[in-house]
This record gives sequence, structure tokens and C-alpha cells, in this order.
Amino acid sequence: MKKQLLEGLKVILVFAAHIIAASLVFCMIGTGALVVHWFSHWLASQGLDELILLGLKGIEWLIFACDFVATAAWSIMSTIHAARELKGK
Repeated sequence: MKKQLLEGLKVILVFAAHIIAASLVFCMIGTGALVVHWFSHWLASQGLDELILLGLKGIEWLIFACDFVATAAWSIMSTIHAARELKGK
């Protein structure tokens, strides 16, 4: 009984670590999207061509979308893995 409880706690801690890691990676990559956003606003204030600004906006959204999908996939896979481990495979 005590061994099962410890194994369950270990699975939960590993799951929590995976979710925290996913959140940290999301924040780090999201910071890149934010930097592109700020940079594009600065370039707009300098009078840069609208087509280039549109391209930068596309890059910003692409970075965010890839980041979101990767974080969601990581979280879903971690949840499935933890559920399987807790169920006993």
C-alpha cells in the first residue's frame, strides 16, 4: 500500500515537472514572439514599409502558433502518460 502511494506520488511529481517545463518553454519562446512584436512596432514608428511590417506580423503569429501547438501537444502527452502510469499501464 505504501509503495503504491509512493509510486503514485512519483508519477504526479513527474507530471507536475513536465507541465512546469512546458510552461517555461512556452514563456521562453513566447518572449521571442513578443520581441518581434515590439521590434515591428518600433520599425513602424520609423516609417518602414507596410509589406515588411505585415511579414513581421506573420512571423510573430507563426512563432506564437507553433509555440502554442507544441505546448498543448507536450501537455496532452504528459497527461496521457501520467494517466497510464497511475492506472497501472
